[in-house]
Amino acid sequence: MVVLIFASWCFFDRQNNTRQRLAHEEAFFKEEVLKKKDQEQLARLQDEVDGLQKSIDNLMNRSASLESELLAAKHELASAERDLRKYRGQALAVRQEAERVNADISDLKNRVAVLVKQTLDADQRLMILMKTKNALADQLKIYQQTTHREEPAAQQYARHIREQDIDTVTETVIDRPVLPSGEVLTVNREFAFLVINLGKSSGMEEGMVLDIRRENKDLGQARVETVRENISAAALADKDNLSQIRAGDKVFVAEGI
Repeated sequence: MVVLIFASWCFFDRQNNTRQRLAHEEAFFKEEVLKKKDQEQLARLQDEVDGLQKSIDNLMNRSASLESELLAAKHELASAERDLRKYRGQALAVRQEAERVNADISDLKNRVAVLVKQTLDADQRLMILMKTKNALADQLKIYQQTTHREEPAAQQYARHIREQDIDTVTETVIDRPVLPSGEVLTVNREFAFLVINLGKSSGMEEGMVLDIRRENKDLGQARVETVRENISAAALADKDNLSQIRAGDKVFVAEGI
């Protein structure tokens, strides 16, 4: 009986040990399996982390490239703005120069018109003087024909002297230059002188005194200092009158000149 009990106990003890050993081996196996799975999962996560790191590096490189491109674009934009401002300044300068040239052309046209009118007036005056001379010569011939008779030598000599006087007066009237009225072209307020549209062709000479008027109002006098063919420069006698004088005012040779 004791032997039977002992044998049963040994059997159950061996069986219990076997179960414990199997349970221990099963637990160790599960632990190994879990550890392996954890390692595999960790490797996958590491691969994902490495992939994400590469993506981050690529994005950082792309961001740096985009920043460089943006900086270059800003520099190009700033350069374009500078060029635009420069071109606008050049366009403004060209427009101002064109306006100045147009103003000069207009001024030259006005001067040419004045010179043409002055030439026509001189031609008309010359024509009138020639007609006057011819008329006087015709009257003289008629007078000589109607009064021709025998005269004493003294009377003939006196008549000859009178005829010479008439010829002299006629030639003086014809040859004496007629000074037309002119006008002020420009006023130099810094040096107080005028430029007028009368010159040598109009009989102007240095030293002549000019009266300056506007609508029968006396504005002062000026003395001619420089004479060219069609224009002259005259200095103002009284600089206080400078502010009243402007282009277009009439000028006349003073009486007694």
